[in-house]
Amino acid sequence: MRIRIPIHPAFLKEKENVIEISEEKLKNYMPEVSKKKLEKAVEIIKMISKNPYIFIDEMRAKLYVTDRTVARYISNLKENKIIERVEPDNGGSWKILIIDIMLLLVKKWKACLLSVVTYWLQKLKKHRGNQQFQKN
Repeated sequence: MRIRIPIHPAFLKEKENVIEISEEKLKNYMPEVSKKKLEKAVEIIKMISKNPYIFIDEMRAKLYVTDRTVARYISNLKENKIIERVEPDNGGSWKILIIDIMLLLVKKWKACLLSVVTYWLQKLKKHRGNQQFQKN
């Protein structure tokens, strides 16, 4: 499953701005879940990423399961803090929290990188200033 998120190219292995959520990555958040349930969870996340306002009826139809089964999958995703419901149940939307965690990590990494670059630029300015002083 691919979810498009704008990220600086320096942080990507590929040339496109995409965060991929796979069964393996999801397994880290839900280690006790079976392979079948992981597949269904990935499908639900994929549906939510395409349409955050999707209804359980639509999910049920696409997954070929009952409403109760979809509710269990969603409950499990909520318990593991992978998705959450935003606004009221009637007319609200879904939010994928894993993406927020990944973006937070990218932002922290950018801030760390920026502070290192700033530090070395200051060192370089001091060094160049000392060289100019010694020439005169």
